Amino acid sequence: MKLKKSLICALSIGILAACGNQEAEEKPVEEPKAVEETQTETKKEAKPGEKEEVKEEPVKEEAQSDIVTVPQQQIQDGPGETQKDKFLVLENDNLAYIQTGDAFIHTSNVLEDTTVLVIPMKFINKSVDQPLKPFKEFDVATKAIQCGEDVNYDSFMALYCDDDYNVDIDVSVNKGGESEFYLMYTLKDPELGLSIIEKSQNKLIAEFIN
Repeated sequence: MKLKKSLICALSIGILAACGNQEAEEKPVEEPKAVEETQTETKKEAKPGEKEEVKEEPVKEEAQSDIVTVPQQQIQDGPGETQKDKFLVLENDNLAYIQTGDAFIHTSNVLEDTTVLVIPMKFINKSVDQPLKPFKEFDVATKAIQCGEDVNYDSFMALYCDDDYNVDIDVSVNKGGESEFYLMYTLKDPELGLSIIEKSQNKLIAEFIN
């Protein structure tokens, strides 16, 4: 009797074990997902024959340059007003210099071998209580240079060329007043042009070329 019970138990355990093994065999084993599938997709896979699409970062626009191109004036042989759109204007809250005629070459009849660039100008004293001398204020605020291939020449303001072109050093302009005068530079080399530069910012404000 005990033998029968032992046999029945053994058979039951064998059947259960067999069922368990069969169930384990029938249950599909889940394969681990590929790394690419588990990560968030950042780009689409390129198809054969297609270029991989690259997402470009938007290009930031550069700040607009503050540099202003100075128009070149052609030096004339005599007085005129052929280049009004290129005339020199230098102005702030206190005063203003406004070119009124073409820049031209004049050879002195008095000073031997002296060639002068003459620029007709108007000076306005806008807000300074103290009377101002036009040529003196401009000379303090600016410098002029002739640029050559190998060397450059500093050019200095001239007060006198001859009776036709000179600067009256006795004239000063009161607040709210204005006066016309000649801005003149002695040219070391008459074949070269002349550049006028504002000293405080080292900025080109006028360029005269041959």
